[in-house]
Amino acid sequence: MIYLIKTLSDLKLYENNIGSQGAEHIAIALQQNKVTLISINLSSNHIGPQGVQYLAKALRQNQALRTLNIIDNQILDEGKRYAKNI
Repeated sequence: MIYLIKTLSDLKLYENNIGSQGAEHIAIALQQNKVTLISINLSSNHIGPQGVQYLAKALRQNQALRTLNIIDNQILDEGKRYAKNI
């Protein structure tokens, strides 16, 4: 859905419990570079290591995003390794 809003620059989805599945949908939109997001707040969403992996992969191809907040997401050591590659 967010890929339909082409002028969206700041997305705040903190404390929405989107989980890794929600993170995957956001990652797909970011990967396609069809959104102009420069900032995303995904704090406190239980995205876990899998969600961080989806986002890290997408951000290798995304040119616009400058800020990603993933605090308080139970990302564990595995997720931290993925986050280092962002």
